[in-house]
Amino acid sequence: MVFDPTISLTGFAFAQGRRLSPVVSVLKFAPFSNYDTELRADFNPSGGVLNAGITSHLRHGPVGLSFTDFFINRTAALSTPLVPVVSSATIPSFHLLRTVATYGNTNRKGFSGAVGLDFNFAQRIAHQVVSQVSYNFGCFALDFEYRRFALGDLRRENQFRIALSLANVGSFGNLKPRERLY
Repeated sequence: MVFDPTISLTGFAFAQGRRLSPVVSVLKFAPFSNYDTELRADFNPSGGVLNAGITSHLRHGPVGLSFTDFFINRTAALSTPLVPVVSSATIPSFHLLRTVATYGNTNRKGFSGAVGLDFNFAQRIAHQVVSQVSYNFGCFALDFEYRRFALGDLRRENQFRIALSLANVGSFGNLKPRERLY
């Protein structure tokens, strides 16, 4: 039997100022092997929706496309802010659309790649743009990633990552396997 860690349930589970954890709901619909949709929502026991999201994946052969629409309600957020200098009134609601297009996968010989975009409708900015490219030679693979963060005054940076993956041994570099888009 495997239990998920509590952080994977919701980001609001044990936040400061809460006596009760939110009611977490997950509904997954997968009518075909190449298509699935997942609905997630966290409801505040005191009333209101903390966050909600819908994710859809579509795959046809080596080509894949996924969309995630995610919303965090600032009015139902923390009653006691974690950082006292920032009031919850100054933090805007968060409405994110994430789109990722992929080609290939990690186990396929040859070229694989992905490109993704996170767009925040509340602030009308692209928070993150990411692209990953890899070539699998069979016994080893080379992986490259470029990621740009644009979070306003909070964070603005470019990241470049690289990894060398050896079959049945592991991965060496700063691009971890769990951070791959495909």
